[in-house]
Amino acid sequence: MSKDKQDRRLTRIRSLIAIVNMLSEELQESTVDHDEFGSILDAANDGIFVINMGTKEIVSVNKAGREQLGYNEQELIGRPFTELYAPEDLDSIKMHIGELMISGSVIFEARQLHKDGSFVYVEVSSKVFTYKGQHVIQSFVRDIRARKSAEQKVLRQTRSEEHTSELQSRRNLVCRLLLEKKNTNISTYDYLSHCTSHTPTFLR
Repeated sequence: MSKDKQDRRLTRIRSLIAIVNMLSEELQESTVDHDEFGSILDAANDGIFVINMGTKEIVSVNKAGREQLGYNEQELIGRPFTELYAPEDLDSIKMHIGELMISGSVIFEARQLHKDGSFVYVEVSSKVFTYKGQHVIQSFVRDIRARKSAEQKVLRQTRSEEHTSELQSRRNLVCRLLLEKKNTNISTYDYLSHCTSHTPTFLR
C-alpha cells in the first residue's frame, strides 16, 4: 500500500474516532439516547470494541464486530478481549497495549479467532478515552483478509520470479564454463549442445 493511501486511511480512521468520542461524551451528558448511539455504531463497516482498561473485558461491541467473528452480543460482553486473538499473537498484542498506555493510541495488525476456529486477519486502531465515567480502550477492527490474500499472491509471484531468475543464472554460469572448456565427454557434449541452443549469444 502506498504511503499516500495509508495516510488517507489513517485520516479517515482518526475522523471516525473523533466522531465516536464526541457522541460518547454527549451520551454521558444525556444529550444522545443510548439506542441512538448504538444504532450509529452498528452502522459502521468496521468492528468497534470498547474494552475495560482494568479488567481487559469487552463492555461494548457493534454489529460489524459481532458478525466479523460469528458471535452474538451476549457471547462477547464481559469476555476478556485477548481470548479473541490467536495465542501466537498475544505477546505482540501486549507490547502494543503497552505502547497504547504510553502514547494514547496505536495501530497494528493481528489475527482474531472466528467462532468457527478460523483466523480473521485484522487491522486494529485503538485509543484510550472515557466511556460512562471510566477509562476504556476503544478499538476499531477492520477485516483485511482480502488485502492479505492479495499481498500473499504478489509475494508468491515475486518469489517464483526470483527462483526462476536464479535458476537461469546458474544455468548460464554452467554453460559459460562448459563453452570455455569445450570438454568432449558424452554427458558434457549433450549439455553443451543444449547450451549452444538456448544460451544468449553474448555467452557463446
